[in-house]
Amino acid sequence: MANRSLGRRMTGAVGAAGALTLLFAGCRVDNPAFEPPAAVCGAGEYFVGQEFTLADPSKLDVLFVVDNSSGMGVNQQGLASAMPTLVGRLNAIEGLDWRLGVTSTDLADQGHTLTGGVGSDECGGTRPTFVDRSTADGGRVAGCNVLLGEAGSEFEQGLEAARRAIEGGADFMRDDARLLIVFFSSEDDCTAQASLDRSDPNNCVWQPSSLFSVSDFAHFFASSARRGVAGNPVSVVSIVGPPDNRSYVAGDLPDPSCEGRAPALSGTRYVTLADSYPLDRYGFFESICATSFVPTMVRIAEQAATVTDDELCVLLPMAREPEAVVLKKDGNAVRDLSIFGEYLALGATDACANGALSISSDAHGADGNTVEVRFCTTQDPSSL
Repeated sequence: MANRSLGRRMTGAVGAAGALTLLFAGCRVDNPAFEPPAAVCGAGEYFVGQEFTLADPSKLDVLFVVDNSSGMGVNQQGLASAMPTLVGRLNAIEGLDWRLGVTSTDLADQGHTLTGGVGSDECGGTRPTFVDRSTADGGRVAGCNVLLGEAGSEFEQGLEAARRAIEGGADFMRDDARLLIVFFSSEDDCTAQASLDRSDPNNCVWQPSSLFSVSDFAHFFASSARRGVAGNPVSVVSIVGPPDNRSYVAGDLPDPSCEGRAPALSGTRYVTLADSYPLDRYGFFESICATSFVPTMVRIAEQAATVTDDELCVLLPMAREPEAVVLKKDGNAVRDLSIFGEYLALGATDACANGALSISSDAHGADGNTVEVRFCTTQDPSSL
């Protein structure tokens, strides 16, 4: 993207947060209708602009990661019966271009999109690998696709399955769309290192030090999962057993944390991921032992599928509120969000020490738009 009038482009600050650019007073942007703010920074301060590429708010990809190990059949049936509600609610969101696909917690499936239908006489015939607004009888098709059966591995590795789906296993995902991941499991994630003893599935709780860190997955889903896209491109919903905060030693059989259609063990790792910043703003946890998953599907559509803003984190400490927040299209400024009050400066936060901003999704519009934050900082941009 060209920024000829914004001066020298700084290197070393490229990624989901965008590129950092040093601004000079008096320069003009390509669009003559807009004049960049004059450099009003104080002595020892630098006037900079950081540009963010945001996901298209009208596009949403939904990935269900469904446990297909033994004992999950009855839970899958309950989920299947609730899928028409989710599909209907997604269709009711005006202008939402959505897609929904399913994979399993078994790494033998490599995160590939599955059509399910196991054990159902109503799910015969050929079905699409993912459902969207145009799918005929989409609620039934989505319900069939989550019926993955019970023949999967007893070492449920849902976090890694989701990562592999994003890395190419699921063919329905779009790089410019928001992503919602829904984990559905009666046991906790067991994405493990080679050191895990795989002779007994209970080693997943007896040898927690052999499991990959949830924080590593949170970082991946928050940034690498949507390369070059900032804000809140990924949300996580975990429909699992409630965390029981227990530690087990070898030989102690884990107790169910809830009893529903079938007993469910604690899903602590899945819940931790859903609560991890910046994935916690629209994601949430629900119990797999609920009597019905219909309320959960309603909540997904109302809370996680309808994102109203993006939270941006600047790379350099802001000396004060931004001088301007500018919407750009194809490199040209088209609107000053500062004038229209379409952003909120949150200041320094625990997760964004340099300063965070909340940008209205309605403000940044469709694919191809970027948002540039122009602000004063006391840190030399060349230090990045």
